[in-house]
Amino acid sequence: MSNSSTIDVRHPCPFIIGKSSAVVPTDTIIDDRGYTVARDWKTISISHIVEFVDLNEKDSGPKRKRA
Repeated sequence: MSNSSTIDVRHPCPFIIGKSSAVVPTDTIIDDRGYTVARDWKTISISHIVEFVDLNEKDSGPKRKRA
């Protein structure tokens, strides 16, 4: 993000994308019927997204700040 924060997306889940913003689930659970349910989310401005990068679980580089 433009403020140097990151949002790690580790599981595919539904995003809501608008013209200028997006709702990104940050905490999800699987309910008793097998549906993914967002327990927490962030609304972000699309204009503040700087880049998308693949996460490498084995990377021992600097820790990422969570948004």
